[in-house]
Amino acid sequence: MVNIALFIDGENIPARCYEKVMAVARKKGCVLIQRVFRRRNDPCTKKWDKAVANYKELKIQCIEGKACKNKIDKVIISQIKDLLYKSSKALDIIIVVTNDHGYSNIIEEIRSMGIEAAVIGTTNLSKRLKKYALSIL
Repeated sequence: MVNIALFIDGENIPARCYEKVMAVARKKGCVLIQRVFRRRNDPCTKKWDKAVANYKELKIQCIEGKACKNKIDKVIISQIKDLLYKSSKALDIIIVVTNDHGYSNIIEEIRSMGIEAAVIGTTNLSKRLKKYALSIL
């Protein structure tokens, strides 16, 4: 069985896409880790709270403080690196669910370690990430 970690940028991907994201991911294997990241006081990402309530396996991480450029991206990238370098979990694929081009370097870093890395995005997916796209919702 192929083991997957899924990281969702809640600022870039609407909660209504969650079921489609999971359908795509499950075609690739078993989703062991699934996390969504959003800012706590951002009304635009509040709908992720309902998704978390409906899907117990989905974990949410609310980021505190004011909005600033790439704040969520930096947290997600940091957690991916922790998983890559500090975790004992055997992962075959890491999927980042986003439209943001800021993840292209971490995708390349993951691939350089011999782990498959992919992106799921919407029609707004950045040109830099399209070459890694597993699916465009």
